[in-house]
Amino acid sequence: MKHFGDMFYQNKRETEKQRLKIFEVLKGKQLSVSEISSELGLEKPVVLWNLLGMLRWGQVDVLEGDGELIFVTKEE
Repeated sequence: MKHFGDMFYQNKRETEKQRLKIFEVLKGKQLSVSEISSELGLEKPVVLWNLLGMLRWGQVDVLEGDGELIFVTKEE
């Protein structure tokens, strides 16, 4: 499992690919980190890292979930 510190050195193109996949899987859905991780086959820390970046840049929103945060694509 990667640590968050390791993710600072991730290849930018790889990060962009991961975020595109996450954005596509979220379209029209409300999903938790666990659900996104399971659907894409990515480790939870990688999904969370990307979602935090996407949140920072206004690409996703966060909803309160039952035990886990739920992410949705930002409505235009």
